[in-house]
Amino acid sequence: MKEWYFSRTGNRLNLDNPKTYNEKIQWFKLYGVTPQIRDLCDKYRVRSYVASKIGEEYLVPLIGKWKYPEEIDFSVLPEKFVIKANHGCKYNYIVTDKSKVDIEDFCHKANKWLQQDYAFYSGFEMQYHGIDRCLIGEAYLENQAGELYDYKVWCFNGRAEFIEVIKGRGEKLTIDFYDREWRLQSFTHGYPNNDIPCPCPDNLDEMIAKAEVLAADFPHVRVDFYRCNDGKLYRLIYLD
Repeated sequence: MKEWYFSRTGNRLNLDNPKTYNEKIQWFKLYGVTPQIRDLCDKYRVRSYVASKIGEEYLVPLIGKWKYPEEIDFSVLPEKFVIKANHGCKYNYIVTDKSKVDIEDFCHKANKWLQQDYAFYSGFEMQYHGIDRCLIGEAYLENQAGELYDYKVWCFNGRAEFIEVIKGRGEKLTIDFYDREWRLQSFTHGYPNNDIPCPCPDNLDEMIAKAEVLAADFPHVRVDFYRCNDGKLYRLIYLD
């Protein structure tokens, strides 16, 4: 962990007395992971937790769960869908036209995902170690403009403090941070600010309230939402 941290930041990692945000995150990854937190990082198991806390209506509709990619019957899936591995990040297969799916290519990628222990793949995220790996299928979400509105609510000790807004996925990615009163903050997260300020969503209060319910029992949680054109909120199916 210390070697990885130094290679990424150029700083020495102090695990005995962590003071910065980055140091505290590394400490928590090593010493703060509990079985409950591991379940909440499981994209399948966390669904029951979210449903019990804020309701099933905030879940992205589930269209299937499989142990191996060879089990999937693509003929019964909708024309558009997303298949994900449940035990890490960036394990996504997005389908917008089922007739163009290369099943052999998909199975190759999905089996590669399932063979990886994501805990050791990117930054020693030990909350992913030990998850019972599987694949899940979700409904494909889209807006009229072709881009989902992606909001990430950063909660500290159960209180939502900042809302991260991501735009331009797949094109020119931008990230902006706003506070609870929707005032643009001076910091960002590895990407530039958008040239145009994001308007405050009309259901910001709902977003904050639901995020705080999910974050209430933890020192730090990022709760992610997709917002559709009609104002409908979908909770992304894991807690960071």
